[in-house]
Amino acid sequence: MTYLLTALLAAAAGWCWGHSTARIRHVPIGAPAQADEAALQAQLADIAARWEHGHTELTDGCTLCTAEYAEAFDLIHKGQQ
Repeated sequence: MTYLLTALLAAAAGWCWGHSTARIRHVPIGAPAQADEAALQAQLADIAARWEHGHTELTDGCTLCTAEYAEAFDLIHKGQQ
């Protein structure tokens, strides 16, 4: 019985030591955090510009109105091609 307990203790100690020294490999997926943050800030700035631009309907001569119309037109007609 003593041999069994000694073997069990040795196996447990070996298991703990083996797992504590195991190498963990971190493989990053996607863009770095700085690129994600830059993309998020650009998107938030675009949304803020749309809210702050102030027109309730399309206005001739407004570049944001023209861009919004073009974007909506492309989305609507993309599936029809």
